[in-house]
Amino acid sequence: MPDGGYVVVDALWEELRAVLEIDSREHHFENPEDEDATEDKHLALESLGYSVAHYPPARIKRNPRAFQAAIERWLAARARHVG
Repeated sequence: MPDGGYVVVDALWEELRAVLEIDSREHHFENPEDEDATEDKHLALESLGYSVAHYPPARIKRNPRAFQAAIERWLAARARHVG
C-alpha cells in the first residue's frame, strides 16, 4: 500500500494485477463493521489498479468446475488488458 501498510488477500496474481477473495457471509457481511472493512479493502485494491473478484465458499462448493472456468476466463481477460 502507498502508506506502507499491507492487506492480506486470498489469492494474488501480481503480474495480472488480479486478486481473488473468498468471502463468506459469516465473516464478511454478518455485521456492519465487517462489511465496511471488506468494502474498504476492495476499494483500496481497486484504487491501486487491481481487479478484485469475490466468491462465497458455498458457490464454489456447489459447482467447482464452473468456478474454475470463470476464474480462468477472468485471468485470461486480465492478461489481455494488462499485457
